[in-house]
Formats: sequence, C-alpha cells, structure tokens
Amino acid sequence: PITNKVELFSLDFQSEWALSSSVISGDGIRFEDKSIQNNRSILPFYIERNSESEYLLYLGSDGEIISLPMILWEREAFEKIQNQRQFTSGLFYGIFLFVILIYFTFFLLLRDRLYLIYTIYVLFSGLLQFSLEGYAHQYLFPSGGYFTQHVVLFVAGWTVFFAYYYSASYLKLTGKLKRTAQVLAILVLLATFASLIPGTIYEICYPLINGFSLLSLVFILYSALTVRRRSQTVNNLFLFGLISLMGGAIIFILGNFSVIDIP
Repeated sequence: PITNKVELFSLDFQSEWALSSSVISGDGIRFEDKSIQNNRSILPFYIERNSESEYLLYLGSDGEIISLPMILWEREAFEKIQNQRQFTSGLFYGIFLFVILIYFTFFLLLRDRLYLIYTIYVLFSGLLQFSLEGYAHQYLFPSGGYFTQHVVLFVAGWTVFFAYYYSASYLKLTGKLKRTAQVLAILVLLATFASLIPGTIYEICYPLINGFSLLSLVFILYSALTVRRRSQTVNNLFLFGLISLMGGAIIFILGNFSVIDIP
C-alpha cells in the first residue's frame, strides 16, 4: 500500500513493443486518480481466453523497500476477500481503540504517568498500522504528495520512541543504563524529525529508524534482564510482551531491509 507509484503498461505487439495503455496506483498520486480506488495498489487488466498478452510493471519508491507480493484475482473472488479484509480490519482497529480507552481511563483514575505513556504508544502503533495499510492515504491525505509520503516514517519514529520511553520508565533505569537510554531516545527523535526533510535525508531515515527500533528493543530487553537479576522486580508478563514485540519487530524490520520475504 505505501509504494509511491505502481503503473501497469500493456504492450502492443503490432507496433514493436509500443506502450498501448496503462493503469496506475500508489500513494504518490491523488487517491481519486487510482485506477481502482482502494487502500492497496489494485490494477485491473483483462486477457481474452486462449490469447497472449505482455505487460510492463513499473514501481517507484522514495525510500521504502519495494516488494512485489503479486496476487492475481478474478473480480468476484477479489470482492469477496476485500469484504473479509474490511471485517478483519474493523476488529483489529477496534482492539486498538478499546486499549486506548481503557488505559486512558486508568490514567485519569489513578494519575499514573505510565498509563498515559502506554496510551500514547498504542495510539501511535494504531496510526502506524493505519498508515502502512494505506488508510492514511485514503482517508487523511487523499491528495498524496508530501504528507502521505512522510506520515508513515514520522509516526513510526514516535511509535519507537514511546515504546522505548514506556519500557525505560517502567524499569526505572539508573546509572549507565539510564544514560544509554537517554542517548538512544535522542537519536530516535532526531531521526524522526529529520524524516520530515524531503530528498536524500528522508531516504536515509528509513533504514535509520528501522535500525534504531531494533537497537532500542535489544537494549530494553538487556536492561530488563539486568534489572531482574538485580532486584527481581520485573514482571514476567512484561518480559513476555517485550520478547513478543521484539520477535515481531525483527521479522518486520528484516522484511523492510529485504533480508526475508514477507507476503
């Protein structure tokens, strides 16, 4: 969904590979200009029975890794799976909203800052997924352009920061661990704000924020195990949640670096 431009050209055999027509998608154009107005990049084409056609597919990116999980659908089958996706997305974002409301209520009742930090982290996590699935382009920035391109990385940076901030606050780090945590937090924030600068700096911030997110998770896990050895105050559920988050993040980040293939 976040590939900037996706264009499918049909090739005309009669004119020595001249491009005869094209359909377009991607979040670098206006949403209404997509050949099929969908949060994903959906391109229509038709091949007559017992015939041959050749196409040229062009994909453009301004920093994110380009992947090609191509699936060919007949229209009826696609409409069916699209309805299932909408239902699943509704449940998924409903869980985010439920957690945000519950933990913000805890904050109002108990006045514990940790609940507020966690609420903000979940909010940015939901916004990140919302952007990665192309809904930000569809509903928030349908004109494409600057805001559509930069919202994913900017929100990702804040998601990493608040996950890191919550974990460090929960562990009550001191000494070298606290100073290291502060340096990493500053680096994440610098990369997040730098991602607003178009061009080469924006492109560099893609691997930077991915790298910082992985580094931060490794550091937090190390810190949690260190604190646990010293005082036994770290809850097992926190460690389990952190390890689960770290496992998912590693898979996601390795996919962003094209080390592994994520469909």
